[in-house]
Amino acid sequence: MTIEVGITTTVRTGGLDRLIARFAALEALVAEYAQRVYDLAYPHIPRESGDDAATLRIVHEGLSAIVSLGAGLPGGYGVLQELGFHHFSTGQYIQNPALIPAFEQVVPEFIAAVRALFAGG
Repeated sequence: MTIEVGITTTVRTGGLDRLIARFAALEALVAEYAQRVYDLAYPHIPRESGDDAATLRIVHEGLSAIVSLGAGLPGGYGVLQELGFHHFSTGQYIQNPALIPAFEQVVPEFIAAVRALFAGG
């Protein structure tokens, strides 16, 4: 006597070619919106105590893009500027956000663009 258990999956491939064709456009959208984040953040990066703006970078590969700020700055300076800190001598809270507000502004636009790209099934 044999007991068998199986799982059967059906993949409907109708329209798959059209979906695959849109991946190149999606990759272009990822690059475009990463550049928008960069462009919006750049003017707001503090420059008084160094060239923080020179650390703003985009790494784009396929359907992924990372916009970073502060790599290589001593003591996490870029992160401190973005998120805020209390100045050691004055006690004043200092915050110069650039990257996060740019990202927050661009995300809804990116989502709308992706939805538009794939609209109509």
